[in-house]
Amino acid sequence: MYKYEKIKLDDKLPIKLIDLFLENNNYKIDKHWHNSIEILVPVIGRLDVWLNGKSYWVDEGEVFIINSKEVHNVIWVKNTEIYKGYALQINYEFIKKYYNQIDSIYFK
Repeated sequence: MYKYEKIKLDDKLPIKLIDLFLENNNYKIDKHWHNSIEILVPVIGRLDVWLNGKSYWVDEGEVFIINSKEVHNVIWVKNTEIYKGYALQINYEFIKKYYNQIDSIYFK
């Protein structure tokens, strides 16, 4: 069974911005899911993202979108000396309020 992550939003905004700077290769987030849409943006380095049973490498300068309710985890790639990047989590209820067809959209 996968863990549900309850997202704590930033300062009454419908988002959470996570600023990551890592200097060792022991970073791993366990497999989990949440209602929020998550956008990963590596600035320096590379991430290994496990999403619904498949692995993806996300290189610096790329953007990777995780849809609502998708099981995923993030691992810092071992040969990367440092990692700097951002994760933006956007509240599902906020999106649904302004775009009620969000459940029919799937980001690739």
